[in-house]
Amino acid sequence: MARITKWSWAAGIAGVALVVGAGVAPASAAPVTTAETVQECDFGQHLVEVWAALPESLRTDLSTLKKMEPGAERRAEGKRIAEKARDGGYGEKVEKRAEWMLAHRGDLAAALPAELKADLKELKGAAPEERRELVKEIAQNALDGDYGKRAKKVAEKVEQSEVWQECVAD
Repeated sequence: MARITKWSWAAGIAGVALVVGAGVAPASAAPVTTAETVQECDFGQHLVEVWAALPESLRTDLSTLKKMEPGAERRAEGKRIAEKARDGGYGEKVEKRAEWMLAHRGDLAAALPAELKADLKELKGAAPEERRELVKEIAQNALDGDYGKRAKKVAEKVEQSEVWQECVAD
């Protein structure tokens, strides 16, 4: 099974945290409606919306990072992206989130419950065609409180965020 590096965790967590932390909609926010139909987005569509809400230059840099082979060059590129984020190169919102993440480095992964870590490890090693269902299961487990009260609270905050609420199903 592939080892999850500190930078791959950071990139993944950063992407979601940077966007979701930008604002939270009220819990009573309704799903997005269109003139023809009312549809709720599936988990994958929500993630696409979160990704699309990142500044284009950050998306490009994270995509480049993901395509790089593991090693010194990839680690250097990850550090460059983090520094650019902290220096405001991706905008003020990203800068604030990057500064927060630097101040709490290591806290994010260390604070995850053992069950969630195990499920994420399983997800990392799963075949691509299995990942979508595993992600849905992990999300539902978090919302159900299976990973503890703190994880449930975070999952609820993500679910109530503006980006999540503004998703429009295909």
